[in-house]
Amino acid sequence: MKVKLYKYTPHLQSFLENPVLRCTPSHDLNDPFELQPNAKTLDSLSKVYSGSYGINDLTSFVDVRTSDSGIISLSETKSNLLMWPHYANEHKGGVIEFTFDIKFDNEQKMLQRGFLKSIFDNKYLFDRVKYRLEREPDSELFNASGFEVFLDLKSHLSFTKAEAWSYEKEYRFLCELHSADVVCVNNSQELINLLTSLGLTFKVSDLNSKLLVITNYNDNSFDLTVDLNHRLRRQQLLSVCRDRSESIFHFYEVDPKCITGVYLGCKSPSELKHKVLNTNVLDKFDNLNGRVFDSRLSRSRYELSFEEIA
Repeated sequence: MKVKLYKYTPHLQSFLENPVLRCTPSHDLNDPFELQPNAKTLDSLSKVYSGSYGINDLTSFVDVRTSDSGIISLSETKSNLLMWPHYANEHKGGVIEFTFDIKFDNEQKMLQRGFLKSIFDNKYLFDRVKYRLEREPDSELFNASGFEVFLDLKSHLSFTKAEAWSYEKEYRFLCELHSADVVCVNNSQELINLLTSLGLTFKVSDLNSKLLVITNYNDNSFDLTVDLNHRLRRQQLLSVCRDRSESIFHFYEVDPKCITGVYLGCKSPSELKHKVLNTNVLDKFDNLNGRVFDSRLSRSRYELSFEEIA
């Protein structure tokens, strides 16, 4: 089955030059409820684990096991008048259209085909976001046993948002951060010292000198001790960056063949349009011929129309 989904972005030019999408940790998202269970949910979880954890320990347990994942958000619509200013730099950015296949495994888990280039099926979840008023999950979730309950809870927390967000019509990927293709931090002496102390190597990004690319972030080893130590270093980096309100950027590469439309905002600067239309930036995309559009304001309705420009 094919799906067509959209990404609003203020960074249209940089995406076309280097087709990657950020996988954002929950603490960097704009909704403070993201992946945050309430006290009643933690209480229900503690009963499943038969008192193995106190409530404070359970809070840390959930936090640690959700902080290793990030979100890639997409939308069913390209013309939402709230999302254009919120996520596409007040109509100065753009929207990217993706068309790719999904299939279902034996457990009815949705699997992407032809969107993210290198991720394995066991490293992500993909689903439509559900919107509701109550934070507490349905009681049936806690009928499972052991770690399965936590996995179901993590899925619930990741794919459930308040009804106020329903206008976004969101689909999202929940991906393991350590599987990202590119990982960057801000280029500061403080972070250079931190990376060095953790044994992480880095270089200045070719695309943005303000970012450092960590070159051994994804290194895995068949030696379990070495692999565990590297996982602990990654976790420590995530924890320190969060405590210092420093962003760490995890990017997944997108298959250029799935990019089937580009929509420029109605306030896009002329320089952006020139670079999109008059350079070779589109040459790597097989499916964008006749699929680049400029946004226009409707003369009679509060809505956008799109005019083909390339």
